[in-house]
Amino acid sequence: MNKATGKERGLFYYRLHGVVDKLPKKKKDVNIVMGDLNAKVGVDNRSNDEVMGMHGLEEANGNRERFISMCSFNQLVVGGQSFLTNASRGQQG
Repeated sequence: MNKATGKERGLFYYRLHGVVDKLPKKKKDVNIVMGDLNAKVGVDNRSNDEVMGMHGLEEANGNRERFISMCSFNQLVVGGQSFLTNASRGQQG
């Protein structure tokens, strides 16, 4: 469980946005942001389908909106939700 306060999480995403904003934006560039961002975005992709797929896990957490907003603003995609996996089907590995 993440023990960071809302203010600390906000500061983290603010700094992450600053780093991502400096990445090249050329049409052929592919930027990948990887790490444990402690963001669970769930499966509800209404109005966010350009950012996330529909094969996520059911639960979302408090970092969902910050993460989705950062991805949307920087034209990033949540990669773990684009393809159906055993976990998103509810099956064990």
